[in-house]
Amino acid sequence: MKKLQTESALPYGIQINSKGVPFFCELGTNKMGKIDPATMGITEYKLPEGARPRRLAISADDKIYLRTSRVEIWGCSIPRPAP
Repeated sequence: MKKLQTESALPYGIQINSKGVPFFCELGTNKMGKIDPATMGITEYKLPEGARPRRLAISADDKIYLRTSRVEIWGCSIPRPAP
């Protein structure tokens, strides 16, 4: 089983895009993540400071929409992986 790099991540709200790639919120952090279905590798993406993702949705064109603790639903392109 793969582990997340962020200890307090609490994966939550998983959704799968049109290519079969699962994305999830890391509740309790300002990150989201994705799982590579071929390798089961996990990539974490840092969101703006203070954003605490709670839910996510993926549109037909694979745009990701997040609901965070500070803002309404907003669309985003996938940010750079977290260091």
